[in-house]
Amino acid sequence: MNKERLMEEIKRHEGEVLEIYKDSLGYLTFGVGHLVKEGDAEHGQPEGTPVSQERVDEVYEEDFKKHVDETIHLYESKGGSEAGFHSLPEDIQHVLVNMTFNLGGTRFGKFNNMWKAVLAEDWLKMGEEMEDSRWFHQVGRRSKELQEVVGKLNQLQMQLGVLETQKHELLHATAEIQIDLQSTRKKLEEEYGNVTISVTDGIITEKEKEDASNKKD
Repeated sequence: MNKERLMEEIKRHEGEVLEIYKDSLGYLTFGVGHLVKEGDAEHGQPEGTPVSQERVDEVYEEDFKKHVDETIHLYESKGGSEAGFHSLPEDIQHVLVNMTFNLGGTRFGKFNNMWKAVLAEDWLKMGEEMEDSRWFHQVGRRSKELQEVVGKLNQLQMQLGVLETQKHELLHATAEIQIDLQSTRKKLEEEYGNVTISVTDGIITEKEKEDASNKKD
């Protein structure tokens, strides 16, 4: 996981506000989508109260870590493991943490079919399940960007699959050529004895004569 890049991506999606404001649901919020809680120094302060950049950065760092941990916990609760999460493609890790930050663990945990696709590493299905949700159509560009990331990974996976198939076909063809060469060599030896064949001009030379010529040289 590229922490710095992911934090910038989430900040771009969430926005950063250096004062207390009301989010789309009317909750007091500040910084990078941080809901004001009772334990916050900002609790009880009115909308419009300034918040320093230092304070916003401090809270964002804490929120980011919390949502990474929550994402891993969700992955484990669906049948995965922490090691399994960290072995996922980096872009998939980023998408999952981004969605947890946006939706919250409780809501995101209800995307059961999407999580099944993640565990199966079926990126095509994952993208389809992302779109088959109210969230996808509510948050606008953010959800489409995240789905595009998953879609690109699926295309790459398909291309790798094609290359792997071509590799096996080439190996199979090479094996067949080797068999044909061995068969041809055997027939030539039966007809001409122990010989070598020049790959340059096709001249057949008896092995004994070739060895004698080499000794003279």
